[in-house]
Amino acid sequence: MKHKKNRGIERLKSRYGWYFISTWLVGVVLFFAVPVLQSLRFCLCAIKK
Repeated sequence: MKHKKNRGIERLKSRYGWYFISTWLVGVVLFFAVPVLQSLRFCLCAIKK
């Protein structure tokens, strides 16, 4: 019986870990990856006058 209870706690800790990491990943994508990709796109596009 004791092992089942520990698995539940470990699953809960794992879920909280994923929630923490997911918020960090959203921040990286919004504030780092998007501007870098836009800069690369602007750099490689031909400018027409």
